[in-house]
Amino acid sequence: MRIYSIVIGFLGLVLLFLQTGCNQVEEPQGILPTDTLKLILIETHLAEANLNLNADSLQMNRAADYYALILDSFKTDSTQFAESMEYYMSKPDIMEKMYQEMLEELSMRESKLPVVKNAPPVPSTVVDSGVLKKFRSLGFKKRK
Repeated sequence: MRIYSIVIGFLGLVLLFLQTGCNQVEEPQGILPTDTLKLILIETHLAEANLNLNADSLQMNRAADYYALILDSFKTDSTQFAESMEYYMSKPDIMEKMYQEMLEELSMRESKLPVVKNAPPVPSTVVDSGVLKKFRSLGFKKRK
């Protein structure tokens, strides 16, 4: 539940930021489709929540590895991601809808997680997407 509290707080800040500007921008070439960007953002928010839950200096220093693996798994790079974010941030209606869909997706995933007493939550996308194996291969350790 703590992961989702962090994600929801972050989403609130993004939505607040989106309300401040509403520029009309021509759609540039090579931006990510909203469905792809939404999935990347979900994975990114879950990775950040995982880093915050398991915060130590080694994990925090390797956050860039998390992001690179996520972008690589969607066959994109940081430039295309940044350009896509910049474009969609100029379209508050699209971003708001995307974040609403992300919240619905995260809520649905949370409802499917098994309830285990005294166990920290495990983001389902990390387990489902195989990203966890990639992180372990980079030397990320499971906290005891």
